[in-house]
Amino acid sequence: MVAFFRKYSFMVLWLLLTVGVALQAQTGVINTDQTRLRVCDDKGCQTKKTVNKGTKFTVIGRGKAEYIDGYGLHPWLKIKIGQSTQGYVFAALVDFDIDLKEQVKMDTSAFVREANVNVRACPRLYHSVPLFQLDKGQYVEVLRQSKDQEDIDGLGENYWYFVRSDKQAGYAFGSLLTFATAQLRIDSSNVKAYDTYSDNRMVRQRVSQGQYYQIKAQSAKSHLIRPYGRHYWYQLAENGQSIGWVFGVFTSKNDTQVDCQCVDYVKNKLSITGPTKNAFEWEDALFGRIPVIVNGQPTTLDYEEILDVTKTKKGDIVIFDRLHPQVDANYGHIGILDKPVRSSTQTDVVVIGGNHKVDLKAYYSDAGCHNVSRKTYRLDSNVRFYRPAKSRRATTNSATN
Repeated sequence: MVAFFRKYSFMVLWLLLTVGVALQAQTGVINTDQTRLRVCDDKGCQTKKTVNKGTKFTVIGRGKAEYIDGYGLHPWLKIKIGQSTQGYVFAALVDFDIDLKEQVKMDTSAFVREANVNVRACPRLYHSVPLFQLDKGQYVEVLRQSKDQEDIDGLGENYWYFVRSDKQAGYAFGSLLTFATAQLRIDSSNVKAYDTYSDNRMVRQRVSQGQYYQIKAQSAKSHLIRPYGRHYWYQLAENGQSIGWVFGVFTSKNDTQVDCQCVDYVKNKLSITGPTKNAFEWEDALFGRIPVIVNGQPTTLDYEEILDVTKTKKGDIVIFDRLHPQVDANYGHIGILDKPVRSSTQTDVVVIGGNHKVDLKAYYSDAGCHNVSRKTYRLDSNVRFYRPAKSRRATTNSATN
């Protein structure tokens, strides 16, 4: 493991040292004899003195990143040796002090479940600087687990995991990872791998049925492609080389639980299938202007708008127009009312729906969605409430009595 840190820890530190983050005290040792301590952060700078392997130091500053043949791209570190000796050392020539005692060795993989996840130098939130960030959907190797768990507000109690992504490595908090195999199998014939998963994607090559490939990344959101349904895209690699993006329905990942857009969540909750519409266009479906499938049978809905907000009930459908300041201006938002509105002067409303940008602790699984959250929105004229019309409710009640 020490050799691993020698190989990778400096590349991950480079991102930290190039963004101006305040550096906490970090200690380490020189790992190479006759290492040059220079007066500035460049290979061409004058040598102040040479130091031998095992010399202890403290990081007191940062310099630029430089590529040096035989070592690669690493930052220059301003270090202090003893009480007075200071200078710059190339980061490839040092090791940091990280206690690996009693950490559990692992050999598995995980994908990142949130955007911009910080990876840190040590397995503690408040005693370690962030080194770099991981993107949502990115796959990582998991090599170690911390001895103890940490309780972080908003994320709960979990272990820290030492993860590697390409040539970067460090500790990520377990609540921000989902453990999953980093391989998948192609389960259909004539499957295409694309250069991207966007609408203007182009075929790169075809992949073979029954073949296993490494997963490098997963799309941040699932995509709906008819007639296959909603699935993630996966970026595949073979022998370390990317071969393109494949839609999950054609692979052994075809049963992976997917995230839900708000319209998907409401449709699942009401057992409705049919055309997916933007939230602000849902009135067409609720008022019966476009047909839907309910419990496998074609039908039209018969809903009414609740104009008096004090008459709302838990379970009513809530639609946010795209002019509402808290929703996407292109799509609006739709969800299920969680608490009735108590007065005409109330200024907020609590709604359950899918795919919200909220604290991780607010997420739970419901209606076939793993990213459902409960969120408070501002109650204004751009929020409307709906429930089945009285005539439909009466028909339904009489049929079940």
